[in-house]
Amino acid sequence: YFISAAESYFMQAEVALVYGLGDVKANYDKAVNAAFAQFGLDGSSFVEAGGVYEFPAAGTQEEQFKAIMM
Repeated sequence: YFISAAESYFMQAEVALVYGLGDVKANYDKAVNAAFAQFGLDGSSFVEAGGVYEFPAAGTQEEQFKAIMM
């Protein structure tokens, strides 16, 4: 693979955040789920409200960017 699906979705989330093109949270959630799927795991509970990787939708742009990068 040139890049994984997870990497692609994280990049799309970053573009959506920086340039306002697309849905940041949706792409972030897809990225986290794709990262777990690479190992045959279900990551949906991690992105739900209160989950370890819940996207900080109400956070600052810096907090959101940090979530995407980490």
